[in-house]
Amino acid sequence: MKIEEYNTIDELRMLYRATKDPSELRHVQIILFLRMEKSIEEVQDLTGFSASWIREIVSRYHIGGFNLLGDWRRHNPGQPKRLTEEDEFLIKKSLKSDLLMEVSGQEQKPISLSKDSSQR
Repeated sequence: MKIEEYNTIDELRMLYRATKDPSELRHVQIILFLRMEKSIEEVQDLTGFSASWIREIVSRYHIGGFNLLGDWRRHNPGQPKRLTEEDEFLIKKSLKSDLLMEVSGQEQKPISLSKDSSQR
């Protein structure tokens, strides 16, 4: 597989030694092996990554160099919360109440989760 020559092999080796992030380290290793003219099959054997993932890493490298390598999941903000803070508070309160009743042997009564505290 052809790798763009953004960096020399010596620069790649220095970057490999300097990289702290394990995911980025493995991605740099893939680019280094390919720049050393190893085949995708050899890189698969050396790294344990699939051919399709190796191609993905190479594609990222070609688009943005080292800036796109590494684990980008930490930059994913995730889905927005579905519950409000008040909803979470009421659920936690209900769970604690159920647990206390269970531990004390009291009969459990349903707790209203309505916002009107007079119903509780």
